[in-house]
Amino acid sequence: MAIDAPLSVSSILELTERCDRLFLAIDYDGTLVPFAVDRMSTLLAPAVRSSLDRLTADPACLVAIVSGRQLKDLEYFLGGLKADLIGAHGQQWRRRDGAVLDTSDTSELDRQLQEIAAKLQRALPALDGQRFERKPGCLALHLRALDSDEAAHVERAVHTLCRAGLPPRLTMHPFNGGFEFRNAAVDKGQAVARWLDSHNISRASSRVGVFYLGDDRTDEDAFIEVERRGGHGIKIGEGQTRASLRLKDHRAVHQLLEQLAQKAASEGGTHSDG
Repeated sequence: MAIDAPLSVSSILELTERCDRLFLAIDYDGTLVPFAVDRMSTLLAPAVRSSLDRLTADPACLVAIVSGRQLKDLEYFLGGLKADLIGAHGQQWRRRDGAVLDTSDTSELDRQLQEIAAKLQRALPALDGQRFERKPGCLALHLRALDSDEAAHVERAVHTLCRAGLPPRLTMHPFNGGFEFRNAAVDKGQAVARWLDSHNISRASSRVGVFYLGDDRTDEDAFIEVERRGGHGIKIGEGQTRASLRLKDHRAVHQLLEQLAQKAASEGGTHSDG
């Protein structure tokens, strides 16, 4: 059952007390960094990068960044981080050892998405083309900073297009700040499942902690998957959720990561060997 009120960081830390191994999957935008109209301006604060570097140096703590962004954006923001980078909702994956895995050929989907973008641009000729973000198997339409009338006009155009019918392998998903058309066969839940399976983690336990931190509707599939395995979804901010836990905002996430990093350093590893 989801907790409506945000928990303290110390309450989350208590859940990791007995863990010998920790698996942290973390969304990027809205979770590690605040949202911005300029999507390439959302750089990690140096203190947050330091926390992540120290955490990922601990062999008992494995971290994955799971994002709707494409892999090249994640590498730009997080280059050198010893974490798995999972982009485009799971269609791209760079392992912590640097090996890059592409999970599917999206060429046909990308052609269909290009047609959708063209239809929307014809229906919305005044809309800045920079609001369209093209990714493998995905097309995002960003509405952040539009006034309410403009946003409503875009929303009507999106729903009109959907009512006319999408290609069978594509679905449309609202997200915090826009709409996304993407491969119906992928989502963050499947991405997290594949990551955990690669480490033979079928189920969390008192000794193996599994957490997913995210703020958006696109993170709900990952919350469901982690909770199904006995782990904890942590919803960042307000809104209905399937996550069992909640933190107030990205600043609370920063505090959590820093305290986990300090604990790892003080114990010479994430937690005890017992």
